[in-house]
Amino acid sequence: YPKGNLLIISKIFTKDVETEAVLGKPIKLTCISCMKREEIEAKTKVDWYFYNSTELRETVKKLRIYEFNRSPPDEDGPWKGRLLWNGSKDLQDVSISITNVTLSDAGRYMCVVSRTFSFNLYTPTFTNSITINLVVREKATLRLNSDVKNDLSPVSLILKPVWQSAQNTESQKAAGEQGRDIQQR
Repeated sequence: YPKGNLLIISKIFTKDVETEAVLGKPIKLTCISCMKREEIEAKTKVDWYFYNSTELRETVKKLRIYEFNRSPPDEDGPWKGRLLWNGSKDLQDVSISITNVTLSDAGRYMCVVSRTFSFNLYTPTFTNSITINLVVREKATLRLNSDVKNDLSPVSLILKPVWQSAQNTESQKAAGEQGRDIQQR
């Protein structure tokens, strides 16, 4: 071991395990793997897998569909020409996108991130994974009440005041109409 103490933390963060996609539209499968110390160099390997079932059992077939820095392994498979790297250069965001989502894209995806660090004679490797259950819908569903109220993503921080403003405007209109009805009696 090298002299002194060194703590390396590598984690994967995700908001949701379940993600919805709309048939024919693109979807980003988000996988974030943050390193606490950017000045430490690491070799990073990212693999994405698809399970042919929503259950994670030993008998379920796991298919590698994407390996970072390479094209998808199965060029003739169902994802041919539809998988895109959507991650960042610093490999903190290791997401991929599926273009033109099909019903057969529904299922369980796994993002596996392995980082190998080099310190003189010591080279620890940390591996993290996240599983995303992708649900494909034929039409988009609007879930403002649950998503916008509770979500803290940058998009929702913009939409939340707009949604609240619209809700307040409707309440004010209703209150104004009730006031006019009372005055007319």
